[in-house]
Amino acid sequence: RMQCAGIASSLRSPWASVLDVRHNNPEDRSENPFPSHDPPWVESSSSSPLPPPLRSSSSPPPAILAPDPSLMDDEPEERGARAAYLFGAFGGEGSHEGSGNASPSGQVGASLRALHALLRSLSGGGHPPPPVLPDHSRLAPLIETLKTEQDESKVTSMLSDLCHLLSLGTEESIGGSVVEPLVSLLTHYLQFDHNPDIMLLACRALTYLMDAIPQANGPVVEGGAVPLLIGKLVTIQFIDLAEQALGALQKLSSDHSTAVLREGGLAACLMYVDFFPTGTQRTAVSTAANLCSRVPSDALSAIDPAIPLLTQLLHSVDQKVVEGGILCFSRLAESLCLGIGG
Repeated sequence: RMQCAGIASSLRSPWASVLDVRHNNPEDRSENPFPSHDPPWVESSSSSPLPPPLRSSSSPPPAILAPDPSLMDDEPEERGARAAYLFGAFGGEGSHEGSGNASPSGQVGASLRALHALLRSLSGGGHPPPPVLPDHSRLAPLIETLKTEQDESKVTSMLSDLCHLLSLGTEESIGGSVVEPLVSLLTHYLQFDHNPDIMLLACRALTYLMDAIPQANGPVVEGGAVPLLIGKLVTIQFIDLAEQALGALQKLSSDHSTAVLREGGLAACLMYVDFFPTGTQRTAVSTAANLCSRVPSDALSAIDPAIPLLTQLLHSVDQKVVEGGILCFSRLAESLCLGIGG
């Protein structure tokens, strides 16, 4: 409605020039510059008075009137009829043809065309918007199709769509019923060593799933994804895949640190930390700090290979990485002294 009021106020300037010519020419004062035919909703009248004369430049500006509530309460069809009439009467399609100059009436026609388009958009154009389907109604058939799809190019496309749905989903919209079959499917695609794109998208989908549904961390661990993710860090063939795997392990390191630690996750996170950008280095150190917070007695052998790597963190040029390394040693010492088990 505010846009309609703004467009209506813009009509004053082009009509002002037309009325100014009529007002200064006595011969034309008797003629009505407006169309003689009335719109269908206005009763016909024999007299069509001229609009009031233009105000002088010294007179105060007129007050801005609020839109007529009776017009704003019209049904969408009636508003569309009014806009259609104005559109045809004042410069709609088919009028002013052949005029090469932008006359005031042509400017009015352009403004009314914009007003007509705006009113049609406000009224919905007579067509209701398409219904928005819940995310789980799209996830279930997508998962079923992925289970049987053999064409890897189609698998890549569908995994990309799956990542998009999971990135926008929530625990309520996705639903818990798809978690276990989805984890099983994504774990399967993490083993496509010959296709890095499929592995990357599968790893990304796992990360988005754990973001949307924190309870999915348990099925991810039980589904055997942890050793696969750690393998992407131990043998780095694709740096973007390694970074994505590190992000997934960070999600698991808070609540399932023991499972990650027993698989050698502490050393794997720090093994090639110097090859990552600074942001990824901080993610690796944060993951390592989570793993050092709880060290079971049967996982002490997984700590020894990581001690030299933790020491190297103290010589980093990034202050956040150094602080993370100190935190790792602090948590590790506290955990060992307290004898916290798995």
